[in-house]
Amino acid sequence: MTFTLKFGMIKMVITMNVQDMRLELAEKLKENPKYSDLSEYEKSLQKEVRMHPENIDAWSLLAYIKLVTAASAEQSVKYLKKALRVNERTMSHRDYAILTTNIAYNLYHEPINENSLKDSDRWLKNAADRHSPFAETYYALGQSCFLRDEFDNAAEFLRIADEISDCDKYKLPYAVCLLQCGNYQEAESVLTCLPETADSRYFSAVLAYRLNDFEQTRRILQKMRDQNDKSDEFDDFDIADFYYAMGDYETYVSLIDAQPYTLAAVMTSPYFYSLSSLKREEQAEEYLKKVITENEENIQQASIADFESKAEYKDFLAGCRNEIEAYKKAYENAKNGVKPSIAIRVFLPERCWYIGCPQHYYEE
Repeated sequence: MTFTLKFGMIKMVITMNVQDMRLELAEKLKENPKYSDLSEYEKSLQKEVRMHPENIDAWSLLAYIKLVTAASAEQSVKYLKKALRVNERTMSHRDYAILTTNIAYNLYHEPINENSLKDSDRWLKNAADRHSPFAETYYALGQSCFLRDEFDNAAEFLRIADEISDCDKYKLPYAVCLLQCGNYQEAESVLTCLPETADSRYFSAVLAYRLNDFEQTRRILQKMRDQNDKSDEFDDFDIADFYYAMGDYETYVSLIDAQPYTLAAVMTSPYFYSLSSLKREEQAEEYLKKVITENEENIQQASIADFESKAEYKDFLAGCRNEIEAYKKAYENAKNGVKPSIAIRVFLPERCWYIGCPQHYYEE
């Protein structure tokens, strides 16, 4: 809120403390991640930006609330661009970086049109060119480079993000970029200074595997299994892949068999090959019969009434038939000794890069 007090010829302007509001919101979201009663906050912020349009923190938090409550990146971007337009001639590099980075965030996570991702990169580069003081800007640029397999550039941006940040949230993404660059010694030095988490253990296993230290890889994987490590980024199938890649087909098969899911056809080639290598032809044949039966039942039970269009119905039936043929091909290839290759999955750990996001306040 803005308050104006007059004392003779002196005019004093007091602006809303947006950081206090952000902290209050963060506390509520920490207690209840689904907290959504943001109408009073929105009203206060709307009033603040009308009375004090140079308050960029208020614009940014207002845009965040529009993103959450309206589920509309377009509405959020509208507020951020208005703030840019209103303050174009007077804003600092800091304020410019907040607005442009957050515009980029919206365009990246909820593309408005086919050019949104390119536009997101452009806004981020604008922020960096104006010497953004925020780690979020450089993390986002690193993420963009990582997804294009430009690992050297990604590592440089993540190094900057880590240097700017006063916490360790960017160290693991930086270590992953170093891994992908082949800078294993430097990656190890970063990984060893991090507290142990499911994700850090996963990448320690990746590092050990790439160094052909399979004994260390197995130790780390066993620890992950003992602690039932789970993450939003990887699952039990990713852990199983390590064992297949190391030629430990017994453990690989046991981990796959422990899953309650039927494997998609694209994932069955290493499974059938492992069973063939273990001389478990009967188990492989039974699995093949099972998945074929499941798909045939899906075809029989499908009704055109369950689909939005006849074309969608036909696509579903064709998909089931294609799955059956893919299962059969994977099974035959395994019988003929064709060994499928498998890549250990590497991902860049996700970090929120909306500057001033109250939901992730306690990660800073």
